[in-house]
Amino acid sequence: MTARDPVVLPAADPAKVFRPDIFKGKVLFCTGGGSGICYEMTKTIMSFGANAAILGRKADRLAKASKELSAATGQECIPCPADVREPEQLKEAVRKTVEKFGRIDFVIAGSAANWLAG
Repeated sequence: MTARDPVVLPAADPAKVFRPDIFKGKVLFCTGGGSGICYEMTKTIMSFGANAAILGRKADRLAKASKELSAATGQECIPCPADVREPEQLKEAVRKTVEKFGRIDFVIAGSAANWLAG
């Protein structure tokens, strides 16, 4: 190994690091949760006991993803179609989540929205 060679360590297995119920009774609110890395983060958090609401603009993708996440983890995931660039849609998604689960404990702001700059 030379000074330029990167050191690559194996990824830790979350099941060996965390208690299986560490997030039991908690609620995750995840924008961009219908696909990609946010889907995987949601799945991992749910596998440790959390319920979740996933947000995105594509209702069909969210419906499919929420069913997959619920089936894979044994927890409940609800789809909340919303465009994060629209404050009223975000408020409605929060309302729906709190109505269903009574709270929000964690937020992952992972949406890939194109933001306007001024």
